[in-house]
Amino acid sequence: MIDGVGAKVEGMAELTRRFKNLRADVAKSDDDIMQKNADEFAAAVEAATERGKTGHQRASVKATKKGPRLYYVSQGGALTRKRVKRGQSPVFDYTRAGEFGTQDMPANPAFWPTYRRLKRRFRTRINAGRRALIKAFRL
Repeated sequence: MIDGVGAKVEGMAELTRRFKNLRADVAKSDDDIMQKNADEFAAAVEAATERGKTGHQRASVKATKKGPRLYYVSQGGALTRKRVKRGQSPVFDYTRAGEFGTQDMPANPAFWPTYRRLKRRFRTRINAGRRALIKAFRL
């Protein structure tokens, strides 16, 4: 070991600041991209869903933020539930009947085919956003 030898790195304060902000920048970018993906997916599912008699099935599609970088897109719920006279459960969500079919009705899926169709685009958008952050971070 050599005593008295040191090196001064120019721009170290700027580099340190950029590294400290990197996690927040990635989280903000990812959250924006995930929100865009969720909104696009919800709109596509809504468009793919048959209108039906009441239009409740279409109206029940929603994108909900559940946490940082976590969005849920759902269909069904209070708008599409009906009480049943007999069966395993006191209520039935007829969105499930439309998506998966019943004994008397063939399936008319909208949710999963739409997801499979858009999944690649969503992944590409996430990767492009991260590549843009890496490119912007380069020194």
